[in-house]
Amino acid sequence: MEEAQAYADLVGFGHTAERIAEMFGKTPDYVKWRMDLLNLTTDIAALVADGKIKPDFAWHLSRLSTANQKAAVTPYMKGDFRSETDASTFAQALRMKEKQEGFFSDKELSEKEDKAKERKQARTKVYHVERAGTLLAELAKKSPEELAELFEGEVGKHLDAVERVRKAAAEAAKKPRKAKAMSEAKQLEVRPELEVAPQELETGEDEPGEAEAPEETANAVGGDAELEPTEAELAEAEAELAKLTAAAAQEREESAAA
Repeated sequence: MEEAQAYADLVGFGHTAERIAEMFGKTPDYVKWRMDLLNLTTDIAALVADGKIKPDFAWHLSRLSTANQKAAVTPYMKGDFRSETDASTFAQALRMKEKQEGFFSDKELSEKEDKAKERKQARTKVYHVERAGTLLAELAKKSPEELAELFEGEVGKHLDAVERVRKAAAEAAKKPRKAKAMSEAKQLEVRPELEVAPQELETGEDEPGEAEAPEETANAVGGDAELEPTEAELAEAEAELAKLTAAAAQEREESAAA
C-alpha cells in the first residue's frame, strides 16, 4: 500500500504512469495496478498492508463498490474459498453484476427521457387543439352574412375544413374521456362494505345487464350527441351557406354592373 501511495504522490507532482514506470523499472500497467489499490476501504487496505490479503485478490477488490468489497472479503477472511483463483473469480462476478446493474439503470433513464419527450409532444398537441378551438369560437361569433363576405365564394371549402376538425375533435375526445375514467378509478379507495359479491356481477359477458342500459342511453344523449349535430342540422346549415354564397355573388355582380 505504501508503494501505491508513493506512485500516487508522484502522479500528483505531474508525472505520468509511463514516466514513473521508467523511474522504477516497472511497466506502466504495474504502476496503474498498484495505484488501483488505493480504491480499497481503509479496513481492507490495512489487511492488504499486513499481508492477510494477497495482491491479486486485492486488485479485484479495488474495482468493486464499497459494499461489494466487504461482501467479497468476508468469506475470504473466513477461508470459504478453496483457492485464490476462486476468490478472484467471485470478485470478478460481482464486478460483472455491477456493470449490468449500471447498464439497466442507463436504459431505465433513457426510457424515462423518452416518456418525458412524449408527454411534452402531447401537451404541445393539446395546446394547438385549444388554439384551434379559439379560432373556431371567433368564427362562430360572426354572422352568416359576414362569413359569406369573408370567404368570397369559398364557403363550401371552408365548411368542409371546419367539418373535418369537428369530426376529428369528437373522435379524439372519446379516448381522453376513457383515460380520465381510468385515472379516477386508480385513485378510488374501495370500501369493504361497498364490495359486490362475484355472483352479483354475473349478468353475462357478452350482453350488458339491465342496470347498464340506462347509463348507455344517458351517454348517448348527453355525451357524443352533444358534440355531433344531426345530419338534418348539417344539411340545413349547408343549404343556408349556399344561399348566402349565391346572394353574395349576385351582390358582387350588381355592384360590378353599376
